[in-house]
Amino acid sequence: MQNACYAVHHPYHTSAYSSPPSAHHDHHHVDLLNLRVQLRNKLNTGELRNMPVGFPFHYVFDGHSGRISHESFDFREDFWLSTFEEQTHPQSVIFSYSSPTVSSRSFGKMSGSSYHTWRISLPTRSSFPKPPIAYVQVESSVMKSSYGSVIMSDSRIILRALAISVELGIQITIQSASTEALTPPMRPKKHSSYQPNSIVYIGTHNDGRREILYTV
Repeated sequence: MQNACYAVHHPYHTSAYSSPPSAHHDHHHVDLLNLRVQLRNKLNTGELRNMPVGFPFHYVFDGHSGRISHESFDFREDFWLSTFEEQTHPQSVIFSYSSPTVSSRSFGKMSGSSYHTWRISLPTRSSFPKPPIAYVQVESSVMKSSYGSVIMSDSRIILRALAISVELGIQITIQSASTEALTPPMRPKKHSSYQPNSIVYIGTHNDGRREILYTV
C-alpha cells in the first residue's frame, strides 16, 4: 500500500508558515498565532458555539424524528483577535467534515482505503483553498472498531486530535497498527509501542516525516 494519505494530499505547506519578514507579515503572524492559541483552547474545552449536536458527526431531523448523519457538513466559528494597536477584529474559521466517499473522490483512490476527514480552515473567496489550520483523518476501518464507537459517542476524541494538529502544525491520522502504511521505518516516540491490534495516532510533518505519537 502506498502512503498516499501522507504524501498525495499533504495539507501543510512550509510556505504557509514562512515568508520574508515585513510589517504586514508580523501582523499576520501575530494574528495567526493568536488564532491558533484561542482555537486550541476552545478545542480542548469543547467550547464551540456553533458545533453541531452529534459532533464529530451531526444530528439531522427527518420529519418528526432525528438521527445522527455521517454525511459531509461544515460550520463556522468566530474568534476575536487583538492587534499591536490593541484593536480587535473578528476572524472566522470553517470546520468541515468529509465522508469517506467525498475524501476519496477529492484526493484520488487511496489503495482501497478511505478516511473520515475533519479540517479547520480560514475562509477564502479564491478558487485556491488555503492550507488548513488543522487536519485529522480517521481510517474507515477504525470507525468499525470498538474505538470507533468511542469516537462516535465522545466528541472530545476528534476535538483533542484537532487541538494537537493546531498546536503542532501537523496532520493527524488515526489508523490501525496493522495497516500496511506502518511498514516503512518510522520514528516512534519513546513512550510509544504498538501491537497489531492497536489504534495508532500518526503525525505527519511539513517535510513529510511521520512518527507515531501514541497508541490506544
